[in-house]
Amino acid sequence: LEDSDPSSEIEDFASSTVGLDSYTVIVMAKDQLDISIALLRECSKKGNWLCLTNLHLVVEWLPTLAREWRKIKEGNVHEDFQLWLVAEHRDGFSKELLECSEKVVYESPQGLRQNMLLLYSNWESSDVWSRVDLQNTNIRMLHFALAWTHCLLQERSWYNQKLNGSHNIQYGRGDLKAAELLICSQSDEYDSLRHLMKDIVYGGKVDDPVALRLISTYIDLIFS
Repeated sequence: LEDSDPSSEIEDFASSTVGLDSYTVIVMAKDQLDISIALLRECSKKGNWLCLTNLHLVVEWLPTLAREWRKIKEGNVHEDFQLWLVAEHRDGFSKELLECSEKVVYESPQGLRQNMLLLYSNWESSDVWSRVDLQNTNIRMLHFALAWTHCLLQERSWYNQKLNGSHNIQYGRGDLKAAELLICSQSDEYDSLRHLMKDIVYGGKVDDPVALRLISTYIDLIFS
């Protein structure tokens, strides 16, 4: 899964299907390897869902995961159990895991217009509109400004990656949700809203001063 993180969508799907009490997500790192194996064994017996994210950071450990999964499948696996694996493309990824999995390539569509259409479609199919007053013109305008900003930054990141081949910061659904909450709580405080969007939601993960200045300029212009 490249260029985007589907973890939020998986969590929403789990919430509506089995409930969050039966769903566990682990962000993979060196200190999570043994915990992940233990949870895999436990969830496969109970019928819970388990999601392992950032697997591209522990590629060398994946053969161990594949061996453990092979052992588990030879035993009694609860019919409701599901294992979700989330990773960016990396050379050396376990072929055994790939061959025994249903694979989905997850990426944003190309083009600002297509991205905005997809974003609005996702909003319509989720509970976003039920949480806001659509009769409020200011709220509608703020959501349009957010959609424009979010998709613009996504498109810029994709373009930079294709241009120079470097790995750029990606903005996913988690960032969008955080910005949505800000709009609902700061809809009448434009200065505060711009500050939080620039310094936390979208600028918080940027360490390049030029990129940060560009993000600040976008937000100041769009949320003016």
